[in-house]
Amino acid sequence: MDASDVLLDQWSQQVKQIWSDMHHYRQASLALAVLGVVLAEQAVMQRVAEVLHDRLSNPSKVSSYERRVQRLIDNEELDVSECWERFLPHTLPFWQKRRAILVLDCTP
Repeated sequence: MDASDVLLDQWSQQVKQIWSDMHHYRQASLALAVLGVVLAEQAVMQRVAEVLHDRLSNPSKVSSYERRVQRLIDNEELDVSECWERFLPHTLPFWQKRRAILVLDCTP
């Protein structure tokens, strides 16, 4: 088993614990999308799909990964703010009662 497969498996288990009430398919898609962004070092969907295709042993096509991530993004039932609020205490407990702001810097 490749290191990326092991990482996906372990991260998927954490996603299941953090978002236990989320549908299992959505949990798996969320875990896959986050891992893809981390491995690709960017959030461009095509690149994320290419990296997942290259790094995981799953024989899915690039287009399949891309459609799966797109369906997750398009899902109106997925509340980003609520997901962030549940994720934050697990990753940065110091920030649990504080406001965190994500800043994207587009400079080269």
